[in-house]
Amino acid sequence: MFNYEVTLRTGVFAAAGTSDHVYVTLIGTSGQSNTILLDKLEFVAGSVHKCNVSSSVEIGDIILVKLQKQKGGLLHHWFCSSLTVKGTNGTVYSFPCYSWFYDSGVLELREGTAKKSNEDTLSVLKKHRKNELAQRKKEYKWTTLIKGIPRCSDIVDVSKIPPNMQFSFTKNMEFKLNSIIAKVEMCFEGHDLIRESWEILEKLMKAVHIKQLTDDYPWLIPHHSNNCFVEYVKKHWQEDAFFGYQYLNGTNTTLIRRCDAIPANFPVTSKMVSPFLDKSLEVELKAGNLFLVDYKLLDGIKGNVLKKIQQYVPAPLCLLYKKADGNLVPIAIQLKQKPGSENPIFLPNDSVDNWLLAKVLVRSADFNYFEWITHLLRTHLMAEVFCLATMRQLPSVHPLFKLLIPHTRYTLQINTMARTFLINKGGIFDRAFSTGGPAKKTVLQRGFESLTYSAFCVPDDIKVRGVENVPNYYYRDDAQELWAIINEFVVKLVSYYYKSNTDVKKDSELQAWVQDIFQALLSRKSLGFPESFSSIEELTKFLTMVIFTCSAQHNAGNAGQYDFSVCLPNASSTLRRPPPTSKTSRVDYRGWIADAQSAVNSRATTWVLTRPSHDPVFLGQYPEERFTEDIPKKLIKEFQSEMQKCDERIKKRNEKLDLPYTYLLPSATENSVSL
Repeated sequence: MFNYEVTLRTGVFAAAGTSDHVYVTLIGTSGQSNTILLDKLEFVAGSVHKCNVSSSVEIGDIILVKLQKQKGGLLHHWFCSSLTVKGTNGTVYSFPCYSWFYDSGVLELREGTAKKSNEDTLSVLKKHRKNELAQRKKEYKWTTLIKGIPRCSDIVDVSKIPPNMQFSFTKNMEFKLNSIIAKVEMCFEGHDLIRESWEILEKLMKAVHIKQLTDDYPWLIPHHSNNCFVEYVKKHWQEDAFFGYQYLNGTNTTLIRRCDAIPANFPVTSKMVSPFLDKSLEVELKAGNLFLVDYKLLDGIKGNVLKKIQQYVPAPLCLLYKKADGNLVPIAIQLKQKPGSENPIFLPNDSVDNWLLAKVLVRSADFNYFEWITHLLRTHLMAEVFCLATMRQLPSVHPLFKLLIPHTRYTLQINTMARTFLINKGGIFDRAFSTGGPAKKTVLQRGFESLTYSAFCVPDDIKVRGVENVPNYYYRDDAQELWAIINEFVVKLVSYYYKSNTDVKKDSELQAWVQDIFQALLSRKSLGFPESFSSIEELTKFLTMVIFTCSAQHNAGNAGQYDFSVCLPNASSTLRRPPPTSKTSRVDYRGWIADAQSAVNSRATTWVLTRPSHDPVFLGQYPEERFTEDIPKKLIKEFQSEMQKCDERIKKRNEKLDLPYTYLLPSATENSVSL
C-alpha cells in the first residue's frame, strides 16, 4: 500500500466548521487513491485535520483532490481554507481552496501552481478548467440596470449571491441600516422641520446622530472620523482656503484641473479678479496658477421632488487661485453654465452673504457629483465590472485570478445592497438628494460618457489635469506613491508568469477577461479602455489600474464622506431654491440648504458607509495564500514591506499638518470596495 499524508485546514471564523461527513479522494497522474471518510468531530473553526489516505498503486503526481460532503449533523456549511498532500517521495502538494461548501456535493480542488490557459497538457486538467468557468458563468451573469451605464450583476437578492462572495461578518446589514434610518426619521416625526430654524435643526441632528446612534450602534463610528476633525470642519468650512483645500484632499479630488484659458461661457475679466491676484490675469494663467472646477455634467438636470417640493441642481464653474503662501482659494463662481444678466459671477469682494451662498451652492453640486460619479460610478460600478469579469473568465489556477481575487472581496454584496435600498426607486438617494429620482439616470449616463481610461491611471490623470505642481495636494502625492508601489509589484509578478508579449497574446482566458470588461463598458471605444492586450506593458498598466481603483481610489473618496458632510452647509445633499439670478444686499444660505429629514438621511447614510469593518483586509495583505510558488510569495512580502514604508512616511508627514490626510494610508485602505 502507498500512503499519503493529508492536512486539511478549516476557516478560522465563526460558523466555518461542519458536522457533516467529509470524504477525500486523491487523483494523480497515474491513478487515484481510495476514498476516505474523515473524522467529522475535528471540523471546527480554525481546526487542522490530518489523516492518511492509502492507495494500492502509486498514483504519481497529485493533481486533483476530490472532497465529498454528505449531511450527517446539524452544521451543513463548511469553509475549507486549504489542503496539502505529502506524497510517498516527500513532495508536498498544495491545494488552495478558500471556499464555502454547502450541503451535500462534490468539490474538486486543483493543485495550486499557477498556470495560464495554454500551459495545461493533461486532458483532465483542461476539463477541470473548462468546467469551473462554465459553472461560474452560470452563477455570475450580466444585466443592464440603467441603459447607458456599465453592466452589472443580475442578482437582486443578497441571499442569492454565491457564498464565496457574501459578507462573512453579517447577513443582516440591510435590516440594521433600514432600522437606523427609520429610527432617525421617527425622531423627527411630527416636526414641520422645513419651517424650523437651522439652529434648532443643528441641535436635533447632533442629538440624534452623535448620542442616539453611537449609544445604540457603537460599531457605526467611522474609520477616520474623530471629534477633532469634525470640529475643524465646523470651524473652518466658511473659509476660502478650506473651500479650496477640499478639491485637493476632500472626497472629490480628481475634478480640479489647471486653467490655461478662461472658458467662453465663464466671462471672468481681469478687472473682476485683479484684486485677488498678485499679477495680471494673463500672467497668472500663463504661470499655471489658476485652476478650474466645472460641473457642466449637471447642466440642465431637473432636480428631484421631495415632499412635493421641487429641488434644484446648480451646474457651477469655479475659478481657483494658487496663492504665494500655497493656499488654493476661489476667486470667481458662476452657478449656471450659460452666461447672462441673470447668472452673475460671484466674487470674494461681494457681500459676505452673497459669497458664502455661492460657495454653499458649489459644495452642494460637488456633493451630488461625488456620490453619483466619483464614488458610485468610478469605484463601485467599475469594481463590479472587474469582479464579474474575473469570476467569469479566469479559473482559480490562473495567476491573474490569484492576483485579483483579494480585490473583489464583498464588492458584489455591497453593490447589491446599494441597489436594494440606497439608489433604488424610493431609496435613500431618492429621499435625500436633489439628483435622486428621475435625475439619477441622466447624471449616471452623462458621467459614464465622460469617463476615460486615462482618468483611472494616476500618472496619466495628473498630467492631463495639469496638477503636478499644486502644493499641499496630499491625495496626489499619496496616490502617486501607492500607484508606483502597486505597479512595481504587478510588473514583477506578471513578468514571472509572462516572459514575452507573445505569452500575453496567446493567453485566451486573459483576452476573454479584458474583452468581457470592454463589453460590460458597452464596447465604447471612445472611453479608451483596451479590448485586448498585445504586450506585457499594456497588461501591467491595466492590472495596476484595477487594483488601485478597487482599493486606494475607493478609500480616498469613501472614507471621508462623513468627515466633510457632517457640517450641513458644507455638503448639502439638496437645494430648496434655484441659484439666485442677482446679487442682493442680504441673503441667507439657510433658505437654500436641505430640509431636516433630507439632511438626516444623507448624514446617516454617510455615517454608515464609513463605519469600520469587523474583518478588514488592508491593501497589501493576503490572508488567503493562493500563490504556492516561492517567487510570488517573496514578491508579496516585498510588496507588503513597501506598503509599510509608505504608511510610515505618510504618518510622519501628517504629524506636521493641522489637518492630517489619512485617506490613503495603506493601513487604513481596504483591499476592495467593501463599504
